[in-house]
Amino acid sequence: MATALCAHVSGIDLDDEYDDYDEFEVVKPAGKSAGSTQSVGTEDGTIDISFVLEHSLGGEFKPCGRFSAKAAFSETQSGSKSARLANIRLSRDPFSADDRSKISLASGVYPGAPITNAFAGGVWSAREAFSGLLEQNAFYRVRVPSVVIGPDNGRRVMAALPARCLANGGLHESFVLHADDRGLIVGLEYTLPSGECFSVDEALPPSTWSFNTMVAVRLPKEAPRLNPDFAANFGPPPNAERAANAP
Repeated sequence: MATALCAHVSGIDLDDEYDDYDEFEVVKPAGKSAGSTQSVGTEDGTIDISFVLEHSLGGEFKPCGRFSAKAAFSETQSGSKSARLANIRLSRDPFSADDRSKISLASGVYPGAPITNAFAGGVWSAREAFSGLLEQNAFYRVRVPSVVIGPDNGRRVMAALPARCLANGGLHESFVLHADDRGLIVGLEYTLPSGECFSVDEALPPSTWSFNTMVAVRLPKEAPRLNPDFAANFGPPPNAERAANAP
């Protein structure tokens, strides 16, 4: 089965995060080098938001795509603000062999590296670095901001998948973002769409270097409340008294 490591965030003052949700600055798209989160107000009362996807190829995290979504706001019966994400999409960057995508690796993940050898200071393209993950049988890690509506607070939610699993699946991937009723990302699932990851002994490169991506948001649901008088509405089972008095 596919392995997805999920991290969750907590300890955020939601009222402070969203008191000024209707005063966001309108930011023009500026490519993947833009800030981690952006928001633009719309005429229908929703907000168009975007936030960055980052990945690690053995070194520090770098932008590798951008999510876009709509955020709709409402007020609960208690008077607090509620936000729900919808229409989410992801524009994904392919693994590039271009020199402009060169990255520095901090430790022993690099093309041709023996498993036991440690290495620092190498500079490789994204394709070369991913090939290094394959040879090391290491994990490919991704992360997103926890706050995607409003200013970025620096917190991240991360998940990971074995690089060989991703390569063997032809770079087909599935993201499921778990959001609470304030629009915070509290969990991230990263798997293959099939949900299956077959063990591969060889470090074979993917059949294509472009991703085939599925993305979805899961929102909280209110569970039905239990009826405290449920048991009282039912009498004893048939013949219960006779069975109790039986010798």
